[in-house]
Amino acid sequence: MKYAWYPLQLFVRKWEVVVPVGITAALVVVIAGWLEYALSHVPQPVFLHYSVELGVDSLGSPHTALVLPGILLLILIINTTLANVLWLSTRPAARVVLWSSVPLAMIAFWFAILIARVNGA
Repeated sequence: MKYAWYPLQLFVRKWEVVVPVGITAALVVVIAGWLEYALSHVPQPVFLHYSVELGVDSLGSPHTALVLPGILLLILIINTTLANVLWLSTRPAARVVLWSSVPLAMIAFWFAILIARVNGA
């Protein structure tokens, strides 16, 4: 099956694309900036993962926590590319793919808050 790409100049002008991508991109910037600010005052190493049963599972440098917004940005790029491919054939599916990045960004923001709170920031 050959995939047809919707023209990128037209794709990025649609509000159905701009709104979810803009919200997710803004949350990525907020998460990265807030993690950088919150963990810059914490002495090395920082707790990256904590479980109730085992306690601290993973330690690392404060910059290691920036993997979280990096993964979220990668998911945003993949979802936007997939939505562009789906736009010509099934627009409702493309909209679902685009809007699925927003809840993921909210969950990542909650994880960023938990990382900072576990480290006392």
